[in-house]
Amino acid sequence: MNKIKRSIALLKASNQVVRSHPVLLIYPALSAIAVLSVLIFITAPIIGGSAFLMDRAGILPSIESDTAPWQFTLISAIAFLAVSFVSILSSATMFVAAETALNGEEPSLRQSLGSAWRKRKNIFKWTIFSAVVGYLIQMAYEKLSWLGVFAKVGAILAGLAWSLAVVFIIPVLVKHDVGPIEALKRSTALLKRAWGERVTADVSIGIFTLFIVLLALIFPAIALTVLVINGILSMGLGIAISATLFAIFIAITMYLASLNSIFSAALYRYAETGDYVGPYTPEMINGAFRPLQNSKKFWAIK
Repeated sequence: MNKIKRSIALLKASNQVVRSHPVLLIYPALSAIAVLSVLIFITAPIIGGSAFLMDRAGILPSIESDTAPWQFTLISAIAFLAVSFVSILSSATMFVAAETALNGEEPSLRQSLGSAWRKRKNIFKWTIFSAVVGYLIQMAYEKLSWLGVFAKVGAILAGLAWSLAVVFIIPVLVKHDVGPIEALKRSTALLKRAWGERVTADVSIGIFTLFIVLLALIFPAIALTVLVINGILSMGLGIAISATLFAIFIAITMYLASLNSIFSAALYRYAETGDYVGPYTPEMINGAFRPLQNSKKFWAIK
């Protein structure tokens, strides 16, 4: 099976699970709503209120200043951690729901969220750990900015290595009671067994998403702009059509997020136990790349 056919087969298999369990489609939407709610009702008021109080106290620097008072930095960091925690908790909930569906059972929001919430300590520790790692990468980039393009390349490679290392971090946090370091080690070990399959799925869904963006947003936006400018369509009708296309794009994006969650759960099962679950066949999952059992690559952690 070549890569294109294999990618299509992966999407079809994931779609088969969604069609059998349409409730899975609500999880990405609820995740987005949860994160936006934290941003709007918690993060924004905290940061905005803190900035107002500091400005009244005369300790908030001007816009031209490159530095911020430590109080504002600390509050912003806490707000960022709150958003990250909710985002990771939502991803864990989606993973539990996808795994339940792959086992042939009907997932429920209460059960999925309950299972993820029971791992809140693991998730909270990982939230802090990942934030520290991200800060260190950014700080290293700023300190080495005098290297110019080499610093940028180094930052990109470091970010790529980190993204690869944490690809299985959500399943590990949910399935095992381990700390951040051990979770990272297990995630990288799983990646070495299924790196090609994970990359293939990401590329497949990424290309499909790009196609949808071009088809549902960019091309129509250009066409609508031309029609409105030339007076063929009224401004109001153009806005209405644009809003409709954007809603369709959001719905498709949520759908693709569901497909990705399902395949991630199936691939985790394969990497962890060697079992093929749901509609995924050995040819789909195990056909393109060999495991990196003896790899010394930069993402391998001993």
